[in-house]
Parts: sequence; structure tokens; C-alpha cells
Amino acid sequence: MQSFGLMLQFYGLELASGSRSVEVVRAESFDERSAKWLSYGNHNFLRISRILRSLALLGLSRYARAFLKCLEAIYAEHSKIIGETTVGYWRRTITITR
Repeated sequence: MQSFGLMLQFYGLELASGSRSVEVVRAESFDERSAKWLSYGNHNFLRISRILRSLALLGLSRYARAFLKCLEAIYAEHSKIIGETTVGYWRRTITITR
């Protein structure tokens, strides 16, 4: 969870506090941080796939789904950058471990 929190910070995201359900949301730093990873063919897209898969394999599927939900919202705004193939990998990563 510590590593997941660190990676969320890198991406400009954070776990929402004070809610019973798990939610990943954009942090105040999102615009600044996303400039580092939200670009065509960025290697961080593969890293995100590995994070999602690891969370699911470690029994943290709630966190994986929350992360994916946030990523899908980002994809909705930046679909030309992220691409349908990439978001498809992210979605399949979650469904493989159900």
C-alpha cells in the first residue's frame, strides 16, 4: 500500500479520505504531474498495467478497481493520448484476476 500511494503521488492522484469505499481521485498536483506521464506511448502506461495486476493479485482488488475507474475518467478526456488498446489492457488486467 505504501508503494501504491507513492505511485499515485507520481501520477498526481490520491486515495480519497473519509469515505467508506475506496476511491482514487485526482490530486491538486494532477495537472503538473500528468505532464510527466500523460503523453503518447509513455512507458508509464505499461507500469500502470503492472500496478493494476499486482494490486489484484495481492488481494487488493478494491484498490485496483478504484484506480481503474479513475484512469477511465482520465482516458475519457485524453483518449487520443492513452488509446483504446491501452485502456483495454488496463480493463483486462482487472478482469483476469476476478
